[in-house]
Amino acid sequence: MASRSLRLHQPTSRQLIERIVHTPQMAATVQALAPHTLGALIDHIGLQDCGDLISLATTKQIERIFDADLWTADRPGVEARFAGERFVLWLQVMLEVGERFAAEKLEELPEDLVVLALQRAVLVVDSDVLRCARGDDDDSDLTEKALASSLYEEFDEYMVIARRHDGWDAILAVLVALDATNRALLLRLLDRCCFLSGEYIEDNGGLYDVLTSEQMLEGDLAGEREDRLSDEGFVAPAAAAGFLNLARRTDPGAVAAAGRDPVTRAWLKQQQRIAATPRPAAAALASRAGRDLATLEALIASVTDEPPAPLAEPRLLLSAGSAGASADTDGLFRSALDALGARDMASHARRLDEIAFLGNILVSGCPLGARPFRPYEAIMATAAICNLGLERLAGAPANPADPAAAADLLAERGADGAFRVGFSILHHDVARATLAGLAGIIGQAVSAPGRDRLRAAAAAAQSAAAPWRFTVMLDQLHHRFDDATLDTLRHLLAECPVLAGQLARVASPQRRIDGARAFISSHADVDAVRRFVANLR
Repeated sequence: MASRSLRLHQPTSRQLIERIVHTPQMAATVQALAPHTLGALIDHIGLQDCGDLISLATTKQIERIFDADLWTADRPGVEARFAGERFVLWLQVMLEVGERFAAEKLEELPEDLVVLALQRAVLVVDSDVLRCARGDDDDSDLTEKALASSLYEEFDEYMVIARRHDGWDAILAVLVALDATNRALLLRLLDRCCFLSGEYIEDNGGLYDVLTSEQMLEGDLAGEREDRLSDEGFVAPAAAAGFLNLARRTDPGAVAAAGRDPVTRAWLKQQQRIAATPRPAAAALASRAGRDLATLEALIASVTDEPPAPLAEPRLLLSAGSAGASADTDGLFRSALDALGARDMASHARRLDEIAFLGNILVSGCPLGARPFRPYEAIMATAAICNLGLERLAGAPANPADPAAAADLLAERGADGAFRVGFSILHHDVARATLAGLAGIIGQAVSAPGRDRLRAAAAAAQSAAAPWRFTVMLDQLHHRFDDATLDTLRHLLAECPVLAGQLARVASPQRRIDGARAFISSHADVDAVRRFVANLR
């Protein structure tokens, strides 16, 4: 009953906003929040209800929140694209605070970002050029009718035409506000948009150049965004996918013998650059503001699923035990990490930074089933994969686990070295081995026409080193395997293979994703997969 009472008295979004906005000194406190913390609060409340909260935020905070909120990807490993509709929603929320506030924020945001957002929502053309084109065009009546049915507004020599009706009121309101507060900026924005839109208006032959110009602007913004995220430890999707694909293309033995990969070397150079860059000391908050900051972060933690501290903080998940933790209960990697921390804190700290980097690799470059990794899942998976790789480097299972010797290996090879070996094992000894086992029994599983199709699909997936592509064919094996077996196979063939069903039930509790799945973390897990596949025959 007590826990239910606590849930019933949890503040609503509206009450939460009121408590934040009307607390003394809260403006300074909100502005002291890390952008990801403020973004977590906005996500929980809902952007549409956050006008009052956004009014307290700095433009720099909003720009960093935009890095996560305005860029979307269909799946991990694919470059994110700019979501113009989401920017329009942000405009609508800022306009609820006031037209002048919205205009001021546009003035302070990067101009390239504003141009790209406007170009996604409107076409901007030179009115005189358009009139001349309409006068010379045999289809001028059709053009007039098209314009009559469109939403548009003229600003000096520019005609702004809505590409879609949704959000037009917000676009027009903020342009009018800019016209009143910063006319020079408005005309500069319209001039740039007019250049991007011009050839689109002429004919279809100009569409390619327009799209190319838009893509170049989006590419520049995406590059700048990736630089900002890189400074905070994030990894670009293309780089993350490249890191993982390199481990997949190389067998575990060759990975174990290889040095560091290009992506990790680039990340290490970036870390050195960041460490060498002078950073101004942060001004200490007043005691009242400090108390308010702690109160607000506790409030955020109580009403959101995101903790107030950065999620890529492996110390919380990997260093809670003593240095004498047993390798049998906690895994060789955990024991080696603790042993390393007991004797060399500097090396231990570097390994923790590498773990955070590897967790970001998984979040950015690899799905967990049909969705991206959650940050805490990525750290759990990183520990499991590193444990699997470190066992192979240490010669397990032939050699008994020795945390001290494993700590030497971890100091020499880094967490990234153990991870790459472990990920290669997942790909070669789990996913590809499972597909090979399936291919071997297809002959007895289906009739001749279906057999040929399944064999071709399995061969294509093996040839492409992408076993997960065969999962779309598993439903054709329903008459041979039950639903639980097919589900287990689906998880073993995934881009990041995991244990499911009966295999997951015998996994260690530290590696469980949920009640039905667990990460593969040891040679014993791989042996269990091998026995499972052998028993399919």
